[in-house]
Amino acid sequence: MITRKEGLVFVVSAPSGAGKTTLCKAITDSLGNLRHSISYTTRRARPGEKDGRDYFFVPEEKFRGMVRAGDFAEFRAALQGWDAQLKPSAFKPFFAASASSGSARLLAKSLR
Repeated sequence: MITRKEGLVFVVSAPSGAGKTTLCKAITDSLGNLRHSISYTTRRARPGEKDGRDYFFVPEEKFRGMVRAGDFAEFRAALQGWDAQLKPSAFKPFFAASASSGSARLLAKSLR
């Protein structure tokens, strides 16, 4: 079990469909004090996906408002819309799965 008090970010980065979310869910299920970041996306839900569990599915207008408000640590154009990660809490260990190559740098920067 992780017992650090400072903010801690783990980034799992791989191409879409490589199993990032599956890996992060397995790790967070086995370590009780980690949480998995749920990405925001403007694309439609795929069969079996649930809002708030797999992604937060939001209209593009709301997404753009969140970008303007500075809510995201990173965001990117995806194949079917936009994807983003919220800024992590500075005091909770945090897992983020992202297909974006700059995610580790941007998420780490957001903790400063």
